[in-house]
Amino acid sequence: MRKNIEQALVIEALVVFDFSGVEFISHSFADECFGKLLFSMKIEELKSKTTFKDASILVKRTIAFALKERLLQLETA
Repeated sequence: MRKNIEQALVIEALVVFDFSGVEFISHSFADECFGKLLFSMKIEELKSKTTFKDASILVKRTIAFALKERLLQLETA
């Protein structure tokens, strides 16, 4: 999944993640799909090239937590 996301981020100006009907995602999913993107791009670039449609508060918090953890890991490495 992450490889597809990485390719889309190279090709498209904006990538929309549609979470319609999704009530929950696991932390590991959020980290694999979004957190690990920070190995190849800065958070500012990721924010400017992505948007999340119809994501619940829980989904948004899970993604944000995964991103924060990766940022901390990269800062201390």
